[in-house]
Amino acid sequence: MAKKSKNVNLLDLIPVHNVDWEKKEDGTVSLKLPKTRSRLFKAIIKKMGKRSHFKVHLDEFGSFVWEQCDGMHRVDQIGDHLKSKFGNTVEPVYDRLGAFVRTLASQKCITYKRDIKSIK
Repeated sequence: MAKKSKNVNLLDLIPVHNVDWEKKEDGTVSLKLPKTRSRLFKAIIKKMGKRSHFKVHLDEFGSFVWEQCDGMHRVDQIGDHLKSKFGNTVEPVYDRLGAFVRTLASQKCITYKRDIKSIK
């Protein structure tokens, strides 16, 4: 018998950081994405004296969203905070936010946890 898959609403998920990052003096964020997940290649890169990660610099909006991905806010709450802080400049907020969060997840920069209150 096949398992039933429940449709999960992205807005009900809580994003959590999954990579190292740093906040720069200007308030924006840089993510440190690993060049490889392979232990062998990590060792080779280290022996070569190279950095084991790429830095990805986020703009003001991305940095704001990243800081909200702290395991405490649902995606819908992050959207509300974006609208409150940046107004109409982020419209259509949920389309843009959804695309950005899905990209972060596909690159393994974040993981999700579900909001227990939203599960029935």
